[in-house]
Amino acid sequence: MKPSIVPSWKLGLLLTAVGAFTACKKNNDEPSSKYNLSVNLLSLETITSGGEQELVITSNTDWKLSGLPEWLTTPTTEGNGNATIKLTVAMNAGETARTAALALKATDVQDVAINITQKGLVEKVQQINAANVQRMLLLNDGYLFVTRTDDKYNLIKIAKDGQSVVAQKTLELAGMEITNLSDIDTIPGGGFALALNIKTIETGLSNWSAYLARLSPTFEIVKGMKIDHGIDYTESTQAVAGAKDGIVLVYSRSTTGSFQNSMLKYDFDLNKVNDVPYIFNQVNDLYIAPDESVIVAGVSNSETTLYKLTNDLSFAAAYEGKNGSASRVLAINGGYLVVGQINKGGTDSDIYCTMLDNNLEAVGKEWLFDRTKGDRATSIIALSGGGYALSGTITGTSGSKAFTVRLDNNLTPIPGKELVFDVNTISAIAASTPMAGNKYSVFGAAPGKVVLVEMNP
Repeated sequence: MKPSIVPSWKLGLLLTAVGAFTACKKNNDEPSSKYNLSVNLLSLETITSGGEQELVITSNTDWKLSGLPEWLTTPTTEGNGNATIKLTVAMNAGETARTAALALKATDVQDVAINITQKGLVEKVQQINAANVQRMLLLNDGYLFVTRTDDKYNLIKIAKDGQSVVAQKTLELAGMEITNLSDIDTIPGGGFALALNIKTIETGLSNWSAYLARLSPTFEIVKGMKIDHGIDYTESTQAVAGAKDGIVLVYSRSTTGSFQNSMLKYDFDLNKVNDVPYIFNQVNDLYIAPDESVIVAGVSNSETTLYKLTNDLSFAAAYEGKNGSASRVLAINGGYLVVGQINKGGTDSDIYCTMLDNNLEAVGKEWLFDRTKGDRATSIIALSGGGYALSGTITGTSGSKAFTVRLDNNLTPIPGKELVFDVNTISAIAASTPMAGNKYSVFGAAPGKVVLVEMNP
């Protein structure tokens, strides 16, 4: 067979086609630019306190960083080749998060986008439908709200999610009218201690009495008793607390020309164990410390007064301080924190926070808070990462607003960690509870609802 011979004109066309294909393939393999530009992070979420972050730029050309807001700073925004620059994030003292869209640019290279988000003081807000809230109690597995509608007191337990109703009950006592629910507290092992003021009609006369009850976790009355010394007495409760071995009650009774205040202790079957007189005009907090000491905080003869009692209500120590009253007590390592109000005349008051040792002696650490004419402390808690959170209300011409402020271990306010909530969001009542990661929550009553605010570190 003879070999095939390709005509010269066909061979020329073939070589041209091959050359064209080879040239196209070579051009596709080449980079679109001889320059490169990249960075070690494309997005960053940072905490409210701010801080520093390194940007590691990899490049072989001139570059420029743009889009920095006032709260983001760096020593340089342009350079050449590889570089590491420090990005400083200022503290965010605002309620909401803020964002920045940065752009790293170079000639003949695609821009690199860097997105920065910084958390605000508030992580999230939940609203719980609950009208006319009178009291709130923090539970290990949720929240307890006491509401009053149509002269009836209702107990509502809400799960931690702030939405699910775990239990609810309207309080009713046969033949008695509940005039006031003075206090409610948890009992170790489950259930609640409840202190009421009631009115009964006997022989045509109104009889004002006190009522103590032990409730189940679902608010059923396990044990209940009326504390009544007869038609000639007016009797009332002020505070109640659940101890490891029983229930402590602050109680008073009066008759013509006679007035008596008492600290009563009952076992869980409501058998009286002890009865001790006290000198308080008003008790604002009845606190069972971790060592089972009983701390009573309030006002006596217009002075801030604290009593420390043993488990059997024997006297241990006392503190008498400022012209005002004590609102809340917190046990801390080696002592206590007490917060309350200093009376400045009329409705004008400032908030104080004082550190006491284990014998209720002041140790010289104190903070004063003066924002409006009606400042009031309602809660003090220790945070998981150190320091404290104090919450309360301020009242001025525009109404009541809830506030919260972070303090360090020396009771010094931390800059940028104070927040006053809008009057339409939270008012009247404020309290707080610690959370993991140095977060905490503040909640308060607003018209027709309870607002739960999760605070960032």
